[in-house]
Amino acid sequence: MKKTIRLVLFLCVTVIVCSSQSRSDWPIFKGNIYFTGNNDELIVKEGTLKWLYQSKNTVMHPVVSDGRVYFADSGKIIHCLDEDTGRLLWSVNVASLMPGRRVGVMRYPLIVGNLLLIHDGAALYCLDRLTGKAVWARMGNIDTPGKKYSTDGIYAEPIIHDGSVVYGTRNVFMSRDVKQGRVRWVNDTIKTYSGFPSFYDKYVFTQSMDYGSDKYSVVCLKGDSGEIVWTREFPAPHRIFSPVVQAGKVYLPVNEVMHCLEADGGKEIWEKSYNALITSNPSFTESSILFTTGNRYVIASDIETGDVGKIIDCGEQSSPYFVTVRDQIYVSKQITKESGGADHSYTETDAYLLNREGAIWSFSAPFPGGPLQPAASRGLLFIPAGRVLYAIGKPYPKEKSEERVPANGDFGPEADTIEKSGADDTEKVPERSDPIAPMRDISVKVTDRGGKEVVTEIEVNQWADSRRIYSNTHDLSGSGRMIKVPEGDGVGLTVYSEGYVPRTIILGKQDRNAEIRLEPIQRGKNYILDNILFEIDEAYLTSESVPILNRLLEMLRNNPGMRIEIRGYTDSSGPRDHNIILSRRRAEAVRDYLVKNGVSPIRLAAVGFGPDNPIAGNDTIEGRRRNRRTEMVVVAQ
Repeated sequence: MKKTIRLVLFLCVTVIVCSSQSRSDWPIFKGNIYFTGNNDELIVKEGTLKWLYQSKNTVMHPVVSDGRVYFADSGKIIHCLDEDTGRLLWSVNVASLMPGRRVGVMRYPLIVGNLLLIHDGAALYCLDRLTGKAVWARMGNIDTPGKKYSTDGIYAEPIIHDGSVVYGTRNVFMSRDVKQGRVRWVNDTIKTYSGFPSFYDKYVFTQSMDYGSDKYSVVCLKGDSGEIVWTREFPAPHRIFSPVVQAGKVYLPVNEVMHCLEADGGKEIWEKSYNALITSNPSFTESSILFTTGNRYVIASDIETGDVGKIIDCGEQSSPYFVTVRDQIYVSKQITKESGGADHSYTETDAYLLNREGAIWSFSAPFPGGPLQPAASRGLLFIPAGRVLYAIGKPYPKEKSEERVPANGDFGPEADTIEKSGADDTEKVPERSDPIAPMRDISVKVTDRGGKEVVTEIEVNQWADSRRIYSNTHDLSGSGRMIKVPEGDGVGLTVYSEGYVPRTIILGKQDRNAEIRLEPIQRGKNYILDNILFEIDEAYLTSESVPILNRLLEMLRNNPGMRIEIRGYTDSSGPRDHNIILSRRRAEAVRDYLVKNGVSPIRLAAVGFGPDNPIAGNDTIEGRRRNRRTEMVVVAQ
């Protein structure tokens, strides 16, 4: 029986755009694939239980995307839940997608557009993520005419790069088209047995372990062809981990040693021994590499030197998993409790700051079950423990609007690519009927700086207690277009049209008209990006910043040759040195949001200017508010 239990429970940044040769963007994080467990930079403020979902089987690693939580369980069933409530939206038994074969263990789902991809160790499945309907299914090996199935399994977890799903088997490393699952390229010199590939710009990085010759190496390939660019050999590892990439450097754990290599040529920059076996893939915060040793300690080391900065002792046989957001680490570990005269495994989760001793909050799972990889999204932490998925974080008001379902994009399912046979085994759950917020009519006019009307899409959001309680989107064209928005304060209108800088305005409860002027993207011009907000005296983005950041993402995706520099400004309150550092860290938070959502870091830079270049006087509250601003400076197109 499936159950959902619900419990009652300013500064600025500047962006500079440059032209460059078009490059493949950074891999989008979904699940643990982007090395941090988070892709929106929103911290989890407290360990309050919001909801829990009980499955019949062990809950595997959750992935959160666009308001939905996806995971597979040990019974080969994929679940899709509403992120805010834990309500089941759909579930599907994977055994129905390729009848006649035994389904293996499933781990991380991958999300790209409106598609969900997952593998079971031998076959790769593609579903419509909105409905759970099958799109295609392929065996993981190269398709061989006349051969129904192959024993060669998927060992390097699939990831998405440039419209392809890339993964490795014991005998080949290969790429398939995401839409239809057809093979794009194959490299038969690489033998992968664990981990997942990584990306940097146009390159793919993976490991190869040839047990016949006992040779272990890291390999850099061209993402569009599979052609090898460079390889570097290392001692045979006790356990194989992924080479991961951050800021143009490749980090590879081998036994007790972390190696740092140049991404361009594989030259070693440094190596550091930690005198204990490294037992996890690396992850990253603002300035640290994080990993576990001995299945007990979480180590935070300096990203430039590898020197240890913080050690978190999780206890013997704790097998910790962790998520990072900025300088915060959320660690789920296994503990033992006695119940009914026997010992049982439970999960305990603690939150830490890199620069502070002790946990800042803790959560103990009430039901038995050891942890697997958690994920964080929109200020909530999703913890799989046994047969239960827990959502913890700050409680917030019930959502008043229906979920906005994205239209099919480039990666939406196409009827002629569906290759599923057999009975439909998707379980649908009746839609919930939520109360609708009291609404009002607003006349909205969007023009360019010359007064010409601009055809655009306008996103309406309302916030309460830092949580979005209403969201809807309208196509807007013509003068004085009437749209409905919620009553009350805190209603934001976010607008973006191709060729223009996105804008957000905030409506008061008395407003009945809104005029929005969009500025075209031009070289050498400064633009203020509205409503990028931070926690007081911290570099933590608030949830109200997400709509304008997502429109900035859209602008960058529509202009793949652009480069961006992000600059932060403060008012003059407080010590200058403190404000310079704070403004830089806040600029980096915006940069990292863009990187985690698919923009190549090669296209981005971040700088902090503190109180310099004010646009208003600092002797009034309003002047200081204006000086805490976010700007975008276009330096080339």
